[in-house]
Amino acid sequence: AEGKQTVKARLLSSQMLLVDALYNLSPLLDCVISEGLVSRENRYEIEAERTPPNK
Repeated sequence: AEGKQTVKARLLSSQMLLVDALYNLSPLLDCVISEGLVSRENRYEIEAERTPPNK
């Protein structure tokens, strides 16, 4: 449980950065593509995926 708290604390401390990154997905995808973590095909799949409306 201690490790999970650390991850949770890190995520909470970076919350605004995460929100900004998720609202600006294209630059984030460019970075992960350039690092070879996902392919351009994956990018098209991600961009085509519908997102649910805010609850």
